[in-house]
This record gives sequence, C-alpha cells and structure tokens, in this order.
Amino acid sequence: MREKPDAQTGQHPVAPDQGERPEPTGPAPGQAPKPPERTAPAQDPEQAGIDAEATIRSLRRSVRTLQLILTALAFLAAMNSTMMAGSWGFILWYAVLGGVAFYFYRNLWPVLLLTFVPAFVWMLADQIGAGREGGFGEFLVAVLAGSLLTAGLHTLFALIGVAVVWLAEFRKILPRVLAAALALGVLIFYDGFNGNPASRWLAEQTVRSYLATTYPDRDLVIRDGGYNFKSGAYEFRVVAAGTRDEKGQPEEYWFMAKGVIPKLKYDPISRRDI
Repeated sequence: MREKPDAQTGQHPVAPDQGERPEPTGPAPGQAPKPPERTAPAQDPEQAGIDAEATIRSLRRSVRTLQLILTALAFLAAMNSTMMAGSWGFILWYAVLGGVAFYFYRNLWPVLLLTFVPAFVWMLADQIGAGREGGFGEFLVAVLAGSLLTAGLHTLFALIGVAVVWLAEFRKILPRVLAAALALGVLIFYDGFNGNPASRWLAEQTVRSYLATTYPDRDLVIRDGGYNFKSGAYEFRVVAAGTRDEKGQPEEYWFMAKGVIPKLKYDPISRRDI
C-alpha cells in the first residue's frame, strides 16, 4: 500500500537507506576465532651484517679446506710417480700438481715448495744412501748435481702445468690455443713413456685372444704387464700353469704387443715371428 503524504510538507516520507550492509568481522556462529597473525620482528641491521660475515667466513674456510685436500691428493699422486719411485708418470702428475697449486694459490712459491724441494731432498737422500765413491769433494758435487738435475726436470713439467692454467684464463683465442697445445704435448709425452690405459687393455686382449686361439689345450695365464718405453710395446708375463722349469718354478713367457692397434710381433713359446 502506498503511504500517504505528510500533512505539513505534502511529500511522501523517505524510506531509510537500504544500501549494502557491512560484512561481519567476527567469527561465524559456531566457529572458533582465528589467532592473531604474528609479524616477524624487524632485524637489527648491525646483527644482519654480523650474520652475513659469519656465513662468508664459513664458506671461505670450506673452500680453503677443499683446496688443501685437492692439493694434497695431487701431491701424493706426483710423489708416487717420480723417477726415484721408478716411474715416468711424473710427466703428467707433476704438471697436474703445478697447475692445481698455481690455480688455488696464485703464486709460484707454493709450486716450487711442493715440486722442487721434495724431489731434491728425495734424490739427495737416495744418492747419499747409495754410498760414496771417490773423494768427498767429488762425491758431494756429483750428489748435488744429480739432485738438482732430477728435481729441475720434475719441476719443469710442474711449470708447464702453471703455464697451461695461466694461459687458459685469457679471453683471447691465441693464449687458449697455446694452453691446449701445451696440455696436449704433455699427454703425448706421457703416452710415449708410460702408455695409456686404453692401449694397454687392447694389447692385453690381443695377447689373451692369441693364447686362446693358438694354445687352446694349455693353461696359459697372464699374470701382469705394462708398457716398456724402450721397446715402445706392451709386455705381458704369461705363466704356463702345471709346468716346472729347472728351478722348479712355472714356465714363464713374455709376450709383446705393439702399435696404435696393438698386434703381436713374436711368439716366445714357438719362437717364431707372427
């Protein structure tokens, strides 16, 4: 029903505002109130700087420890490959030691300390332990000269490793090409005196296949073998099980395989060329 106008103003009465009602802010009936949100306290800038410095120091300690471990491993590998240990592996491993030490410490003194000094002392001790021949003066000169020459030869390959690392850090192409050429030269030189695992495996398989094909009725076993830089071939000691020589030991034969793709050149059992 339409409302009557006001008697004094002659206007219809205005209805109260029917706009949107505000949403309730409290919890719904039967629902637990939400806990108030916690805001993280503002961190003191000075404390934040201290924490960052502590993290950086911890990272630096970890990096230094890793550098020390890697340098120690390279040092041990180099010491086990010296001429005094009866090996020519120092050609590669002294280059690795020199490169690692220079890369981590950026100074030649640690390189010389880790390469020249141990080789010099080791060679000096070996020559003194071998006994003196001739006069004391001649013996002293010979010992010092031999130690200096041997240590210098080992250190030369360490300095080649330093040069590889130093040249590789240039952005220009020519220094990097020189670094790659030096590294390749070290590997080729190393292979010429020590061989390589892939060729050794191929040579051993060649000998094993020949024995199985040529002497199937004999129990021939490859005991050990390695690379002989004098002959440029891989030599393997083959033992004939169940046999005895004049000394009561099993008969032994040395088979040699030579070439990029190793092939047998001589059969020591039948004493004929292959």
